[in-house]
Amino acid sequence: MDTANIVTYLLKWALVVYALKIILEVFYGRRKTSLTATVLSYLFMYCLSATMYVIVNIPIVNIVATFTGLVIVAINYEATFLRRATTIATCFALSMVADMAAATVVGHYHFSFLLPMNVGRLHYIGVALLTYIFALIVSRFKNISKDTVISPGSRYVMAAIPFITLFIAVAASFALSVQVALAATTAALFITNILAFYLHDTLSGAYENKLKTELYTQEKDFYFAQAQLMQESVKNIKSIRHDMNFHLAALKDMVGNKAAADYINVLLNDISENDPYSNTGNIAFDSIINYKLKTAGADNIKLDISIFVPPVTNIEITDIVTILGNLLDNALDATAKVEDKTIKLDVDFSKGNLYIKIDNSYDGNIKYAQGKHGEKEHIATLKAGDEHGYGLKNIRKAVEKYNGCMDISYGGYIFTVEILLYPFQ
Repeated sequence: MDTANIVTYLLKWALVVYALKIILEVFYGRRKTSLTATVLSYLFMYCLSATMYVIVNIPIVNIVATFTGLVIVAINYEATFLRRATTIATCFALSMVADMAAATVVGHYHFSFLLPMNVGRLHYIGVALLTYIFALIVSRFKNISKDTVISPGSRYVMAAIPFITLFIAVAASFALSVQVALAATTAALFITNILAFYLHDTLSGAYENKLKTELYTQEKDFYFAQAQLMQESVKNIKSIRHDMNFHLAALKDMVGNKAAADYINVLLNDISENDPYSNTGNIAFDSIINYKLKTAGADNIKLDISIFVPPVTNIEITDIVTILGNLLDNALDATAKVEDKTIKLDVDFSKGNLYIKIDNSYDGNIKYAQGKHGEKEHIATLKAGDEHGYGLKNIRKAVEKYNGCMDISYGGYIFTVEILLYPFQ
């Protein structure tokens, strides 16, 4: 064996191992073993492959040595079994592709996996440069190592594409004729295109889900901020009314005019009657109930409100807003169409479960829509236009999220909705 070739191979393999280290760190990101253990594992990988080349110099043996070294160094990094397996497979396939590409460039079109290698120094230099260039390109990718949730199918596809590339190179080298090589590579390229479209589809879906999650988080923040503002507004109004009572009472004693005193009495009565309907200290419940019912008195709606909830619950504020907001909207819309306007709301939070019952008067008309299987499905809302049923649909989604149930009943011109949520189940 030529000494110059051995030295060139050893230098080549040192650069390849360093390039593979760059690629592995891009894919994994975090190391779970000590720096000493990691360095020793890379040295073992280098020595194993170098020894196999010097002693045996048979391609299949060198391939096994390379794969074994990759498995050992991959243990140093944190990863799931699937991520670890696909990353090792990808690095192995890419190193093989670099080897095949360099062999093609320097003219070694045909070789055997079972016979000793007989390639020159240019081949080794080509392999080293191609692998290192690929590592430099991959090192520019900043998102591979992030713990992004993607489907197992996507990981398999990402691992399969380099192997298909390897198959193309091998098919071109071992084909008995140009026609066979062309058929094999064409089939492989066709499969690669299908896999690329699949990968594009799944990653697009993952990106869309990420956007929906971010939007949902923004909506929660918005609702919480809105609820806080409404709660703060209620507190300010209570404070003003509290002081205004004293001011008006003092002013009443100061004036001697009976008409002015009577007018001040009216103002005092109005202020005392405008206490908030919900004053539990829970921002979500208080703000949405008080906001929706703020004009109930002016609309001559008879209210019977009973709220028993702690300041903090295990139900997300967006779901509280969705359920109570839509229930109250539907009740207010229904009472607007009748003379006897009544709304009764009971809310009770006990042992981690939430019970809501709302009764409201309505005109007795129930509209129906066709269900998925042709059966009648009542909508239970009297909104005009294309908004029929969307309130209850949104309520149902929120209820299902907490393994809850919703019951709708009506009769005697009273419409009733009962909801029970089990957040801890």
